[in-house]
Amino acid sequence: MTAAPRGIKKQVLGGVLVCLGAITALLSRVIGFELDVFYVLISVIGAGLFLYGAIQKNQHELASDD
Repeated sequence: MTAAPRGIKKQVLGGVLVCLGAITALLSRVIGFELDVFYVLISVIGAGLFLYGAIQKNQHELASDD
């Protein structure tokens, strides 16, 4: 069994946070409640975490090619 590449867990968590924030933002329009800053912050943090995981994964792949 092979181990998951570095950064993949951060990418998954970041993607989940972005999706959670996006779904809440879309549903706030439909349901009619005011969008809280917390959900926007979750989306921004999730996007940053996803990008950090992607960079970490890319560096791991470049290091393992040598």
